[in-house]
Amino acid sequence: MATFEMQPTKGFAHAEASAPSSPVDEARVRVDATGQATGTEADAWDMARMGRSQELRRNFKSLSVLGLATTTMSTWVALLLANAFSLTNGGLAGTVWVYLATWICTFALAASLAEMASMAPTSGGQYHWVSEFAPRSQSKFLSYTVGWLAALGWQALVATTAYSSAVIILSMASIYHPEYAMQNW
Repeated sequence: MATFEMQPTKGFAHAEASAPSSPVDEARVRVDATGQATGTEADAWDMARMGRSQELRRNFKSLSVLGLATTTMSTWVALLLANAFSLTNGGLAGTVWVYLATWICTFALAASLAEMASMAPTSGGQYHWVSEFAPRSQSKFLSYTVGWLAALGWQALVATTAYSSAVIILSMASIYHPEYAMQNW
């Protein structure tokens, strides 16, 4: 097992040149301007291993991460709109089986992303992981491509959510006002 020696830098609460004697040495954790710790000892070691130092405070709990993921992924909008297609084309049984298969595949994807995040915990995400794990000859091109695909995906997500919300609002308007008929463009 490789050990990594942390060099003291500005911002550490304890700045001796010796390596910590135990795996948990809270005095090595960076502190922010208010004196609060920005992470754990494990965070400090991971960042030191990559040659970086922790700057931002990470204090997400499981419930707040679930809420953030549900909000940013527009899960409720996707379920409302996707169920119309799946119920029409596959019926109730098809909807249930496809939902379960999608959940399993999404879980596998999240597990692989979590594995990469545990190896290289940075805010860069996929484009940074591609630059770390791809062959050196292709890492710049692949990282650039993944970064742009992620940016285009975010833009498509915003457009899809806006369109889906408009469809839901127009559907509610047609339910409350039967004389209203939605028109195609």
